[in-house]
Amino acid sequence: MARTINGIGTTFYGKCKFNADHSFITTKWVVLVFIPIIPLASYRFIEESSSTFEVVDSDLPLELMQVLRIWLFVALLGFGLTLSDKLKLGGAGLFVLFGIICAIPFLMRLFAKRNAGIS
Repeated sequence: MARTINGIGTTFYGKCKFNADHSFITTKWVVLVFIPIIPLASYRFIEESSSTFEVVDSDLPLELMQVLRIWLFVALLGFGLTLSDKLKLGGAGLFVLFGIICAIPFLMRLFAKRNAGIS
């Protein structure tokens, strides 16, 4: 379904619109060095176990808000790299900056699951 070789190919990024049956919408992307470039399609997956997922619906329109959030996250990472270079951050400062940036998707997913009534 999705495959990358040396960071080039297709992969799934993002999870949104969670349902009580533990299904969610994710988007398939063309990636270059694991950076999402072009969104191809959105799918609804259901979580069968902690590492196994099954496609429930593949005829979904592209989830535009998810695409925009992922592009925004990539831009934020790029901005963080630029900012850390300009401010000459190193060590702990760099760790804190990227820790905050990388926590954003985790927190958004946590709040989305909570709103859908999923633990």
